[in-house]
Amino acid sequence: MSADPIGFHLQGSTTWKEAAMDQQTIAYGLTWLGTAAWVLCFWWMHRISTRQDALLTELRDLAQTQQDILREVHPDVGEIKEHVVEEQGAQINAIAEQVTQVANTVACPKTSAHTRSMRPPREDGGDIRHPCHF
Repeated sequence: MSADPIGFHLQGSTTWKEAAMDQQTIAYGLTWLGTAAWVLCFWWMHRISTRQDALLTELRDLAQTQQDILREVHPDVGEIKEHVVEEQGAQINAIAEQVTQVANTVACPKTSAHTRSMRPPREDGGDIRHPCHF
């Protein structure tokens, strides 16, 4: 077995120069393999980028179409809103008046002379009056 100057033992009949040549060949092959991998990666990224650009262009067109449709529909929405406010406004006001009347009736019931006489006198001697009647 022969030894190279660094101290590695070579197997078989290969000499140090043949082993060095094999290492250079391997390194040269790996260099080309690495370069080919870089080319492949750049091609792949370009392909992805092209697809993304096409998708973004399509989305912009779709968004523009959607905006155009909304511009056409928007006046109709405003008219519908005005109609609802006008038509339903009267009904809402009528219901609000009814609720107010009921709330006033519950808060300040009208007392008759009969119910006033049935009330027991206050302990402090004062007259019992409803807070709505002053």
